[in-house]
Amino acid sequence: MTLKTKKAVELFCDGESPKYEEMPNGWIEIFDASWESKYFQKVEIEGLYRPVYCNKLIIPALKTAMHAIVRNATFLHEYEYIEVFQCFAPRHIRNNPHLPLSLHTFGIAFDINPEENKVKSLKPSIPMGIVDIFESVGFEWGGRWKLKDYMHFQPREDFFDFQETWIYR
Repeated sequence: MTLKTKKAVELFCDGESPKYEEMPNGWIEIFDASWESKYFQKVEIEGLYRPVYCNKLIIPALKTAMHAIVRNATFLHEYEYIEVFQCFAPRHIRNNPHLPLSLHTFGIAFDINPEENKVKSLKPSIPMGIVDIFESVGFEWGGRWKLKDYMHFQPREDFFDFQETWIYR
């Protein structure tokens, strides 16, 4: 089942939303540094070209997935596919201020190569091997939704049931 914003706040941020100010085009500016420092971490993850700033609770699953992608010779060419990995983006869903905050705001959703995998693209360019690995550790892929979002991954509602599959804790 798709994780909704309210449930995400409960699971990943102890029910605590950030204090923020609305900005143009559906973006927000978080002005609560203590909230960020409590729930976020900048971390190096094997296979990604730069550090990722994300929610601390998804780090073990991210590391496990990237370890599997990098180590599996079958997917080596696919591992090289990940050029852009974006996680934290403080904004509303679809940048619409009338919609709830995006899961990117809470650092739990991420996009892979957004320029190549645009919303409503006719087909994904992301290799299915990468999708399968991220799904195996508890992430849901936006490419399976009615409104396709091929770049997007986010935790499933039962994300923490996958903990026993994570090799990093």
